[in-house]
Amino acid sequence: MILLRRGRKAEALELAKGLEGGTNTLQDLAELHALAGDRDGAFAILERAFASRETGMAWMRVDSYLVSLHGDPRWNALLRKLNLADDQLK
Repeated sequence: MILLRRGRKAEALELAKGLEGGTNTLQDLAELHALAGDRDGAFAILERAFASRETGMAWMRVDSYLVSLHGDPRWNALLRKLNLADDQLK
């Protein structure tokens, strides 16, 4: 994330490839992609996190690093799969 803040997007995303499988969760990696403006990459990783049943997905709705994804139709579809859509929380 520091690399992103310094404008080194390509380097940050390349580094993220090497982080997978380490102590970072898939959601952590999705956050990095979302912050870098890589929506397709972020959603692909979030789908994998969902399939892996990562527990952090329960807080995805309030994850400030994923705010840039909220306007994308895939966001609501993913919330629905997690039973976190607005109409499911009533």
